[in-house]
Amino acid sequence: MKFHTLAISFLFAGTLVISNRNIGASQNIATANPDVAVMTGTVHDLEDGYAIPNATIVLSTAINRSNHLPLGAWTTRTNRFGQFTIRRPTYRSIYIEIHEPLHITYHNIVSVSPKLSDIRLSSPTAEEQAMFNQLNVDREPYAPPLVLDETLVESARSWANYMALNAYFAHVAPANENSALQNPGSRYHYLGGNLGSPGENIASISQRETTAHWKRAELLYMNERKDCPNRNPIGCLYSEATGHFLNIVNTQSHFVGVGAAYSSHAQQAFNSTKEISDYFDQEFL
Repeated sequence: MKFHTLAISFLFAGTLVISNRNIGASQNIATANPDVAVMTGTVHDLEDGYAIPNATIVLSTAINRSNHLPLGAWTTRTNRFGQFTIRRPTYRSIYIEIHEPLHITYHNIVSVSPKLSDIRLSSPTAEEQAMFNQLNVDREPYAPPLVLDETLVESARSWANYMALNAYFAHVAPANENSALQNPGSRYHYLGGNLGSPGENIASISQRETTAHWKRAELLYMNERKDCPNRNPIGCLYSEATGHFLNIVNTQSHFVGVGAAYSSHAQQAFNSTKEISDYFDQEFL
């Protein structure tokens, strides 16, 4: 089998920051009010807008970086209208998780307020689930499993779609583009994410390639371990030769989002001077 065209690129995660920016309709951060002892909110499906009943809402004073409920957390469930009420927190800001078996888990820091904005959850596609599962298989010898995060998935999906639509390949948007799209951090924050600035792996693969494209990219990422001392991430420095592998196995990363987009013949006509490729994005926090 002949391998044709593939490009990959990585971006290391930046310093952890907590932002209270309020940009865009999908923003899920409420106005600060430290004296309020009751919080209410709603949870709906991102695609069809239906209420999500019986979702578990978890609030705690610290970010949960494991697959287990944080100690001392407050929990409740949404009712049949997707509504929930928490009566305990009185802090200025608090960490929130939302779990529902058919949807991607939501993680964020919110400001305590009488009412949170509506929170939207999506379901992973079969391909996204497969990409996520393979990431954790590859990561297993080096670090604990990653947790799929709703906002990171939305960010990865949006950037993969942008690259496919515009036959464009980079971590950073063109200078004349909307500032919310400029880099992985701005895209994640625009969508309401509040846990830091993501690291990112992206890939562009020619549609002439006949293998499962994301698997080809993942294999190339993991093959970068050969450029680490003893093929081990310990003591291995970030570089163009090792960055994708180190993003995947980074023990400081706990959440991930994945996205895939496929260029159409219509886009090929629009970008007739460029080879049409498929695009993949992994974002890590």
